[in-house]
Amino acid sequence: MKKLCAFLVIVLLAAAPAMAGEKGKCEGNGEDCVKKMKQKYGEKAWLGISYETDDMGRWVVSSVEPNSPAKKAGVKAGDVLVAVEGHDVAEADKSTWQALEAKMKPGNRIAYTVERNGSKKQIDVTLAEMPDEVLAQWVGKHMLAHAAVEVASK
Repeated sequence: MKKLCAFLVIVLLAAAPAMAGEKGKCEGNGEDCVKKMKQKYGEKAWLGISYETDDMGRWVVSSVEPNSPAKKAGVKAGDVLVAVEGHDVAEADKSTWQALEAKMKPGNRIAYTVERNGSKKQIDVTLAEMPDEVLAQWVGKHMLAHAAVEVASK
């Protein structure tokens, strides 16, 4: 299985490309990048899962964070994400994901359909604010890339 993402509520977004220039690097210095990431991702809703794709391309929940909205709603490791707000994840296009993203705000209730033990189940999750420790983890990983680039260029 290929690891896709940790702790994201919006399954098709990744932190680095949104802040990246043409070659996948941040524009500006590390401090500017931290400010941009904090502003952008500090306002995002949090679900609290990690997921991977299996050999069939399905999105499988690999872990659920303790005390997360997903955990409280009953999402379990091994669940296969089938749909979000009634939209099949395998068939959703970019505009569908953009519309879903607009709905995904802290405090909003989002319907996730999962497959568990061969049966489909809808799980309604009330999204939360992004915890500081999750944001710090993302920023920290990204800053390691800045440090590697700075050391390599010296």
